[in-house]
Amino acid sequence: MICNRLEDFEDFENVDGFYQVIDFKLNGSTLHFESEADGDGCISNVFFWDDYYTPAGCNVCRDEGCWDILEVLEEEDYMGLRFNQELNKDFKITETVDGEERTVTARIVENKVFFNDEKYFDCPEQFDDYDVEEEEFFIDKKLEKGDMVIVRMSDDSSRYEILNHGASDNPQKAIVKTVLVEKSDNGDVTCGLIVLGSSN
Repeated sequence: MICNRLEDFEDFENVDGFYQVIDFKLNGSTLHFESEADGDGCISNVFFWDDYYTPAGCNVCRDEGCWDILEVLEEEDYMGLRFNQELNKDFKITETVDGEERTVTARIVENKVFFNDEKYFDCPEQFDDYDVEEEEFFIDKKLEKGDMVIVRMSDDSSRYEILNHGASDNPQKAIVKTVLVEKSDNGDVTCGLIVLGSSN
């Protein structure tokens, strides 16, 4: 799902991975930096490119100004993901390179978090703007922050089933937010609800 800050999901056990793209700018040059990490935040892939090269993933820059940006990132010991920065907001990075102070303007243009339970979807839409709600569940797992509940329901909500947990006679309430939605051709809707906390 698309998210504002990656750090909001760092301690969720259900997270399968993170993805981020940052644009770094200096003196008219733009370096695009793409990073992928596993659920623990360990970097698995890093790619960078400039405006002369597409698609992403080539790690080639013809724009010499991008190498000046890379030198700033090396001084800062940049590791590929900025968990605490917000999507689409500029921030500054200032470092001294060869006795010269350089300030790079950066902006995160893509922030995504992936969940283990996305396997229940063929092609889900991802959301970060659904309302937070309290829901009651009859399932056999004690829900904790970061868990996901996959619910499939009919188009008119007259019937529904939990796909990723067994049934229980004991109800429990949880604060949840819808983050994944998929609608099938027959009208059934599958939703991924991320648990933000228990309300029992």
